[in-house]
Amino acid sequence: MALTFARRTLGAVVLAVACCVLPAAARAEAADAGQRAFDRGDFAEALRVWQQRANAGDPHAQLGMGALYDLGRGVAQDATAAFGWYMRAARQGLPEAEINVAVMLDSGRGTPHDAEQAALWYARAMLRGNHRAEYDLAALYASGEGVPRNLGTAVALYRAAQGGGLTAATARLKTLQPIAPSAGVAAQSLTAATPLAPSGDVTPGNAPELVWSTPEQPLPVLYFVEVVGLDADGWHNVFTSYADLPAALADLPAGPGTYAWRVYTVARNTLHYAASPWTGFRVQAESSAPGPE
Repeated sequence: MALTFARRTLGAVVLAVACCVLPAAARAEAADAGQRAFDRGDFAEALRVWQQRANAGDPHAQLGMGALYDLGRGVAQDATAAFGWYMRAARQGLPEAEINVAVMLDSGRGTPHDAEQAALWYARAMLRGNHRAEYDLAALYASGEGVPRNLGTAVALYRAAQGGGLTAATARLKTLQPIAPSAGVAAQSLTAATPLAPSGDVTPGNAPELVWSTPEQPLPVLYFVEVVGLDADGWHNVFTSYADLPAALADLPAGPGTYAWRVYTVARNTLHYAASPWTGFRVQAESSAPGPE
């Protein structure tokens, strides 16, 4: 119970910070009248500007709409509506929206509690550089909520969060012990990771966020990710990468395409591994005129 409280308390802080301020890139745009209105406290004007742009598919405006409903500025406070707007922006790869979606799924605020989906969105936000997402995902792995209980992965995530300046991660690390090699354990007993996303259609314009869940292993491991392109000529490698954490950004060729990916759980300092099943996904063609989802 104490672990859950510690994790969700930090998560609530993430939401309060992330939802009130839009990304620096959006703030720098001279044309962002909605942000300027929000900054000066003219929430009715911010609502007018953001609503039009959000309905046209602008993820920054969708994040802004989520903030207005989340805080009850210019509209009645409505956590369910806030979650809906955050989700629309998150599906377009906006990091600030991804962490808000994860926190709300984790806490059950504005949407039913879903630890498995929270873990997925924490991993996505982590890939975009959010250290609080590393912390919260570590807590899920430490408790086995929404993902397999895996202290080795929890320690790696807490260390990443610690490296990002989260002092709370230092305290959590003192309560956990990193995985140590087990004497006499065969490397062949490694358990394959489970690919979580992407699958199906993927929104164009952002590097796909590859996320998998990682069961506890009998000895220290790392991960090797492989993505292949599928076309009329067969398949060909387009992306490979090693990873210490259960996620990776895939740098793929521009434009639409059909792909498959898998992840290998690799024993450190040996040649033994366990491969996951292949998972397919398709990057959609860029839309010239995005509309409401």
